[in-house]
Amino acid sequence: MRTGHNLVASVFMGCHAMYRARGPEEMRPVGETEFVAGIAAASDSGSYGATRVAAGDRSASADLTLGDRVEPVLGTLIRAGGGRFRGVRHSAAWDASDVIGNSAEPPRPTPLPRRRLARRAGAADPARTLARRLGLHPQLGDIVDLARACPEARIVVGHVGGPLGYGPYTGKRDEVVRWKAG
Repeated sequence: MRTGHNLVASVFMGCHAMYRARGPEEMRPVGETEFVAGIAAASDSGSYGATRVAAGDRSASADLTLGDRVEPVLGTLIRAGGGRFRGVRHSAAWDASDVIGNSAEPPRPTPLPRRRLARRAGAADPARTLARRLGLHPQLGDIVDLARACPEARIVVGHVGGPLGYGPYTGKRDEVVRWKAG
């Protein structure tokens, strides 16, 4: 950070680290947000230089398929983030092929919680259940449906929708990049 660039701040991207070891399963990801808030506070002290490390926490993990049970998780993430919490990362990347490495946890088709997310998206809560959706290219239609059902919500599709070029998609480039038209 001290190579002549004017790096004034960084953003933390969730990586499934520093989860709580105990407590309800749905609350364990809060540990990562607590950890990030701690390193951000240390950075804010100025003891480590002028750069604000982890000035924003862009993708805390929360299971959006929990229905109304996700509400306390979101509230806890917001409080734990100390004003830095910006969104939820809900990994949903899944493909039926055993060759494709699935990121959904557990590895199964993850339903996109359209109705529940739509209800929360219009709420006054500042987080408004901002979702960073990780999906593979065959799932982009579902993500479009989610966006149409929740026009107020911000949805960031990570990794350009995960265009696959191996396994059952080998040699099918034209089929894989059809997402461009949609």
